[in-house]
Amino acid sequence: MFPCIQTLAHLEQVLQYRRDYAGLRDTASVLSVKSKQTPDFVAALIDSASAPYESRRIHIGMDEPWISGAARASR
Repeated sequence: MFPCIQTLAHLEQVLQYRRDYAGLRDTASVLSVKSKQTPDFVAALIDSASAPYESRRIHIGMDEPWISGAARASR
């Protein structure tokens, strides 16, 4: 077994706490790729999700980056 996590989108449950995660938020469910805090946050997600497993494999879901503000601005 190995963990499967979302890393950029589908994070509504976390990002609803605007006071704590305002610097990470692009939209209601997407992390900002422009935030300097985002890489550290994603690394912490990966560390937390993989800690209970012996496997070094992890599925990192990145199926929705096109809904970020940066992607919309480049169209």
